[in-house]
Amino acid sequence: MIILSALDGTVIDSVNFSTQTNNVSEGCFPDGTGPRFFMSTPTPRGPNRLPNQLTPPEITGLILLPGGAVQFSFGTTTGHSYQVLYKNDLNEASWTPLGNPQPGTGASVTITDNLGTNPQRFYRITVQ
Repeated sequence: MIILSALDGTVIDSVNFSTQTNNVSEGCFPDGTGPRFFMSTPTPRGPNRLPNQLTPPEITGLILLPGGAVQFSFGTTTGHSYQVLYKNDLNEASWTPLGNPQPGTGASVTITDNLGTNPQRFYRITVQ
């Protein structure tokens, strides 16, 4: 058993370990709250993730190109498909697809978009 306590002895948290399994950790999800789960997906120096939980795409690079274009990259997860959508005005009723869905390979995908005469553009990425 491991106990985390305050200076006055008040128990903040405790864990009573049972039989352990190789390459499977036990932790709270979400981090620091909620119930404990067994997790076989390693996340060193990152937040806990449950098995088969999809990590949301995160933009890892953004470049403004000459001629009014923008280029950005995001990471993917194998077995999923990613569709980039855009709006020129957030008050528009719907999002417009930007190109075709991109297959997730575990590598980054780079998208280039010509903004044309639009002074701004908003993007979102959906995952299937």
